[in-house]
Amino acid sequence: MSVCWRIFTLCGLASGCAEPFTVERHLLDPPRLAAMGVHDGVARAAIWSGRGAFHTEAPQLEWTLNDAPIGEGFDVVVPGDGRLGLTAVLADGHAVTGEVTVGPWTEVDVLRAEVERPVGKALTLDDRRAVQDPVPVAGSVPSTTMLRLIAVRSSDTPETMRWMFSNPAWSLLELDTASADVVSAKVRWEDGEIDAVIDSAGGLAPGLALSVDGAGGNGWQWFDMAFDIDTPLIRVGGRLLPLDPETTQDSVYDSPSHVVATLVADPDAPGRSGFSLVDVAAGEDLDTDLVAWPGPTCSTGSLLLEHIAEGRCTLDEIDGVRVVLEVR
Repeated sequence: MSVCWRIFTLCGLASGCAEPFTVERHLLDPPRLAAMGVHDGVARAAIWSGRGAFHTEAPQLEWTLNDAPIGEGFDVVVPGDGRLGLTAVLADGHAVTGEVTVGPWTEVDVLRAEVERPVGKALTLDDRRAVQDPVPVAGSVPSTTMLRLIAVRSSDTPETMRWMFSNPAWSLLELDTASADVVSAKVRWEDGEIDAVIDSAGGLAPGLALSVDGAGGNGWQWFDMAFDIDTPLIRVGGRLLPLDPETTQDSVYDSPSHVVATLVADPDAPGRSGFSLVDVAAGEDLDTDLVAWPGPTCSTGSLLLEHIAEGRCTLDEIDGVRVVLEVR
């Protein structure tokens, strides 16, 4: 057993588990437990709040190992092998539960490329496999093209990806076990055939890339997808964060390795991130800047944006905090 979800399955509720998938399978919409795993010996969960990649209140987590309680909250050490269980209660009382076999963490990095979008309904697996010459991109692509997502993983164990996205007007079409295409359109299927392709507006939206090896060796990355975004964006981990030209120093546009910025909590921020960046400046010495601006007390280091998405850091805890963000 690798994963057994009581609320949803990683293979989806409506279809079988044959690879590759040809239809949109993993829309992030209502609150859900999107992923579980063990990261550096500590239990970790990716919980989608239903509003975006943020939580206004931290979910209450109760962990078990082989049905025996092992702790509550976000820093629960997993003391052995077996079945890791979770019951999570969100701020609105919504409860989600899940189970995963304890296994090694897999690092995931989502790369983006712009590829030609086939005309009309020609978005079948064979049609998209025929599209060549992907152009790597760091940010937004035109909605007349496709955004190809490519997962790079640390494990040599054969794995597959579970892609989840949060804009119901777009479609995510899996390509193979490590990549998928996103189109700024709603692809409607009937009897396994494409019935219609309805173009939709561009924008910025979060998603989750989950790597599964069939033996509990899970790992994931939160990432963003962007179509027709004119606002400058910086890439921090898998995320794409808009810059406000009025509060961003010119030196930031010279591609520094890290920036220093103030987080402003905003549940309605573009991209459903839950915050915006102000007073953004190019960093100088990383170690010195990390000492000067260690970030919120709820999170340290490079996992800040993941901790915001998963509820370890709530919007109140990050509002007004000066942070260091590594640009990559």
